[in-house]
Amino acid sequence: MVRIKTITIYGYGKLENTTIDLDADIQVFFGENEAGKSTIMSFIHSILFGFPTKVQTELRYEPKLQHKYGGKLTVWFPEHGLATIERVKGKAAGDVTVVLENGQKGQEQLLGELLQGVDKGLYQSIFSFNLDGLQNIHGLKSEEIGRFLFSTGVIGSDSISKADNELQKELDSRFRPNGKKPVLNELLLDLKDAHQQLKSAERTNGQYRELLERRDQLAEELEAAEADTASLASNITKLEKWVQAAPIALEIEVTEGNRKNYENLAFPNAGLERWERIKDRMLTVQSQIQHVQNKMKVLTEKQTQLQPNEKLLKAAGEIEEASGKMPVYEELQKRKNQLISQLSMLEKDIKVLQEKLHIPLTTDDISEINTSIFMKEQCANADAKQKSLKSSRLELDSRLKEEQLQLEALEHSTAEMEARLLSDENRKELERQLKAAENISWHKEKVAMLARDLDNVQNQLEANRKSHFAANMQFLFILIMLIVIGLAGAAEKLTYLVLAAVIGGVAAIIYYMTRIKSAQKERSNLQGKAKRLKRENAATNEGTGTSEVSDVFALKEALERDNQARENYSLNLVKLEQQTREYDRILHGFESWEHQYREHQQVLKELSIALKIPEQLARDFIYDAYLLLDEWKMKLKDKWAILEDISEIEKESEQIAARISSYYEQFFSAGAESLTFMSIQLVNSVRDEKEKKIYWQENQRAIEEYIQELNGLEGELSIFSSEAAELLALAEVETEEEYRKKGELYTEKLSLDAKLFALQEKLAHFRFSQEEIDVLCSLENPEAEKSRLTEKLAQKNDRIKQIMKDSATTGVTISELESGGTYTEKLHLFKQLKDEFQEEVKEWGKYAAAKHFLTKTVNAYKDKQLPVMLQKAEEYFAILTDGQYVRILPKEEGIGFLLESANNTFFEAKELSRGTAEQLYVAIRLALTQTFYQKYPLPIIIDDSFVNFDSKRTKKVLELLKTCRDNQLLFFTCHSHLLEHFPKGQIHSLMQPSLERDR
Repeated sequence: MVRIKTITIYGYGKLENTTIDLDADIQVFFGENEAGKSTIMSFIHSILFGFPTKVQTELRYEPKLQHKYGGKLTVWFPEHGLATIERVKGKAAGDVTVVLENGQKGQEQLLGELLQGVDKGLYQSIFSFNLDGLQNIHGLKSEEIGRFLFSTGVIGSDSISKADNELQKELDSRFRPNGKKPVLNELLLDLKDAHQQLKSAERTNGQYRELLERRDQLAEELEAAEADTASLASNITKLEKWVQAAPIALEIEVTEGNRKNYENLAFPNAGLERWERIKDRMLTVQSQIQHVQNKMKVLTEKQTQLQPNEKLLKAAGEIEEASGKMPVYEELQKRKNQLISQLSMLEKDIKVLQEKLHIPLTTDDISEINTSIFMKEQCANADAKQKSLKSSRLELDSRLKEEQLQLEALEHSTAEMEARLLSDENRKELERQLKAAENISWHKEKVAMLARDLDNVQNQLEANRKSHFAANMQFLFILIMLIVIGLAGAAEKLTYLVLAAVIGGVAAIIYYMTRIKSAQKERSNLQGKAKRLKRENAATNEGTGTSEVSDVFALKEALERDNQARENYSLNLVKLEQQTREYDRILHGFESWEHQYREHQQVLKELSIALKIPEQLARDFIYDAYLLLDEWKMKLKDKWAILEDISEIEKESEQIAARISSYYEQFFSAGAESLTFMSIQLVNSVRDEKEKKIYWQENQRAIEEYIQELNGLEGELSIFSSEAAELLALAEVETEEEYRKKGELYTEKLSLDAKLFALQEKLAHFRFSQEEIDVLCSLENPEAEKSRLTEKLAQKNDRIKQIMKDSATTGVTISELESGGTYTEKLHLFKQLKDEFQEEVKEWGKYAAAKHFLTKTVNAYKDKQLPVMLQKAEEYFAILTDGQYVRILPKEEGIGFLLESANNTFFEAKELSRGTAEQLYVAIRLALTQTFYQKYPLPIIIDDSFVNFDSKRTKKVLELLKTCRDNQLLFFTCHSHLLEHFPKGQIHSLMQPSLERDR
């Protein structure tokens, strides 16, 4: 199957920089509305088949927030492997790039081959369906459902059904056998009436037909006379032109006679010009040959002076190789000096180490000492252990002294605290006195609180009295104002003022009475509260009496001090116990330290033996001693390595010097001051000889080039000589003088040819054919023939005038007959209706032919291809309906299906319920992908096509989809209850990070 592996979106709709990996054959995309499901579905269509153009109704999903438009799909094809299909913004459908697994690249042509020629329309009809297909069923009338399902079974969509319906509507709107309203039916009736009326009018005009025949005869005779007139005029014109052309024809005849004298003249074309060109080139080549021969002579003399030393050049490579090692030789000498200096420093360092250790050890002893990493670790651990033990002993001594002092201090402070504690009898007496003092204090506080409350009540009573007085004054003022307003209104006879004063007065009195009652109630409550407080105050004073109260604070302070002292005493006892335990632990630490110290001394003794050092040195500086011995041993190894390097350097230096000296003695007799001088002189000699050889080779190449040039020039001279001989042979002469004379004759012949050509051109302007010229030449007297033809032309013109006069008379008579009755109008009406009827018949014929071809195609499809698809659809439909329907049969006539139920009852598609019709639609669509289009194993894309199914039907259709194993299934949904039918690994949530923008 063709499987989409990865979806990468650069920018498409609101999705940007998004990557989706499709790992399974069934992939479910879940997301809410506006989450991007339709965007992803459209993206797949656009990458495979191109972006929708701006004139199409499909959405283009161009991104709003960025300029990058498009993306890519990684698709696995069974025959080509993995392919990357990338489409970005470009031409109308976008620029596509296809890269196969083997590196092959291509564009639309390669993509078409991968998709096996499937275009967007076919793919959406067969492999991509959504809720629209099912909603189409709901929008159809019952008699249209069968047509819709049959069309779906043919091409995956309702296009055939729509086309058939449209064609039938067009045919019915134009003609029906028993109809009256269609256009053709109405025109046919009108045409019949007009024809009957025309026949009736024609019978009333007896001579009309004879006049028509006479007019036709005159027209034919006129046409023949005009043709004869045109022929006579043409012949007269030719005779006039011939009178001018006859002298030219005569001169052509004379010139052709003169030219016959030169017919057997043999001479090449442009022979004289060719001869002059060849002679000029031969002279030029001969001059060049002489020039080249002079240059070759000079170069040959120079060549003998540039002969190189071949023996030295033969050894040049080895000499350069040996001299090239001079930097190595110098570097070796420099390295040798450095090593000698390092050797001297190492010996000084070894002497310093011997002085630091001050141990009589030989070189062999040092070599035998074990300085491995394990020994280093043992020495380091032993040194650290020794230092740790010493530090621990000092710490133990210090802590023992410190803990002993703290223990003695705690014992002394505990004794002092115990002496300061109160006895039990004294403490009980203090507690009794404190309780009595607290009771008396509480009574005094209560008396003070009651006194404060009583003062507050007295103050409130005083405030109430003042408020009552202010309210009375306010009421009195308002009442006086209202009385004044009422009197003024009465005086001025203003009723509304009087009425307002009365209403205001009543309202003021009501408000005042309400206020008085509220104030009296509040005053009564305050007076009652004051009396109650006075009684409580008197009772409290009687209970307190005149007894003296002890100092409460002093008693509390004494008890608090004793409580604190007891608490400190308990805490000190705990500290004393802890300090005693700590002191005992330190004493135990001394015993442990002594044991560890004895064991460690034995370890140091063993290490001193291994390192061949004194035991005392091992106890104090075991690790430092190891480091010095290790350094001593390393420096001895470095010393031996340096001595070996010096030996190798001396050996290599001697070989380089011997080789350079050998070559120098071979090519030079005089002695040299140094090896460097020998190397430089050898290299310079080799360089000089190489330069000399280069000059010699360049000179030799120049000689060879001149030889080649000389050979070419001689060959060119030979060719020119052959061409001159060939010209003489063509002219059939032997000498140059004879050739030139014959050339003059040839020039005269060419002049005659030019003259003859010019005369023929003049004659051609008269446009006579050869046959016409022959005929005209045979005429003895062209002027007499011209006169005869002119007289005949005049006779013909007179006859034409007579015919035209008779024709006009006949036409007038016919016009009088036609204008005298209704025949003209009826004839015009009949022809007009006939033309309209023919035009409508043509339109009807187009639709009838289309309907015929569509019906023929459908019948062929029903006979040959439909049974295969219906067999698979029956299988799927039986699964979806739990076996309620077992067969699907096409109608014998027209478009539609019959369905056989399990009890052998037949139903038309229009008789099915909407839900069952939707199941039949799904079965047919899936059967198409598995039968006719099985050779195209493309992914099936479904967008929420089953939301109207109940749970049982949904489960059945999902189970059926899972059986389509030859196609990858991409299922888009916004309904979460459908997800329970798929494993989590097959579900892509559009809210998960996998679909978020790449960072």
